[in-house]
Amino acid sequence: MTDIAVRMVRDARRSLAWWAIGVAALVWVNVIFYPSVRDSPEIEGFVEDSPELMRALLGGRESLDILSPAGYLDGQVFALLVPLLLLIFAIGHGAGAIAGEEERGTLELLLANPVGRRRLVGEKLLGLVGLVAVFSAVTWLSSWTSGLAVDLGVSAARMLAATVAAGLLGLLFGALALAAGAATGRRGPAIGVPAALAVGAYLLMALAPLADWLEPWRVLSPFYYYASFDRLVQGIDWGASAILALVTLVVAAGATVAFDRRDLKL
Repeated sequence: MTDIAVRMVRDARRSLAWWAIGVAALVWVNVIFYPSVRDSPEIEGFVEDSPELMRALLGGRESLDILSPAGYLDGQVFALLVPLLLLIFAIGHGAGAIAGEEERGTLELLLANPVGRRRLVGEKLLGLVGLVAVFSAVTWLSSWTSGLAVDLGVSAARMLAATVAAGLLGLLFGALALAAGAATGRRGPAIGVPAALAVGAYLLMALAPLADWLEPWRVLSPFYYYASFDRLVQGIDWGASAILALVTLVVAAGATVAFDRRDLKL
């Protein structure tokens, strides 16, 4: 990372520290209860008897094997908790990358240096990558250590695969926030647009199995390529990961073009 990207990460170090503490605590709290769930078969019956719509919305899958180590870790951590926190984190920092600088009046100082608009967008994206990488590393480390504490039985490599997939998902929506901010110069749309798209994409992925007419459109949802349970069982899916990364680059290119052509209010 270069100077602007490093400064972006450095400026966020306090909030990043609090995020890391909170994420680690949430992961530990969820994972350490696995032995009690594993030894309570009636819980599986309760989950299976719950409405199909509720199971789809909570897990993004038609069924939840909550008693298996991978199923429990998926349902309690990776299916909804980690993606939700990552999206909030990435969208917030993506929105502040350019729109936040512009609203605070600090964007003019950045552009007064020998830094072109395209380079600025690229470095802000690099800074966002760094922040998401730290968040993801904390998620993986807390999942691995808490799993060891309760003898969960999911390998560190499988947890890493799910964490990388979550990081790529968060980075995509963070890039959308950066792009919306680059196009408008306002934090409101920079947060609202990717947040609305994230909700719509999750609902599409979760509800498609319940409605035949939605099923063909499921592939348009980034959450479809996330599929945390598959990662925890089979490991990383290079094809799906490449798609998320490629779409992120396309969004970043769009952000560059939009920012390069816009009249800035400095």
